[in-house]
Amino acid sequence: ANGRETEGATVATVVLRYADGQTARLPMLYGERVRDWRFTEYEPVRNPNTVTAWTGNNAEARARNEALRLYRTTWDNPRPGHAVASLDVVSARSRSAPFVLAMTIE
Repeated sequence: ANGRETEGATVATVVLRYADGQTARLPMLYGERVRDWRFTEYEPVRNPNTVTAWTGNNAEARARNEALRLYRTTWDNPRPGHAVASLDVVSARSRSAPFVLAMTIE
């Protein structure tokens, strides 16, 4: 995400749309699944299904004495055995703007 938010605040919701017309909502909470991608001091996320997948920097981050990070997170399907037809990532329009680089569904 780009920007800090209050711990536990919803920054986005992943909406699963199943082939049978049902939906499920998976909240993306700040501090649980995501934090600001720019940081000066490492702060872990609290969800055990979320890990730091990459750290690095660029010229802007170096100029600000910051580093960059991306997370990988996983959710269990709340309706196992039901096919997911599509999904949406819906921003909560908080101070922390979520972004997704890649997503897979098994």
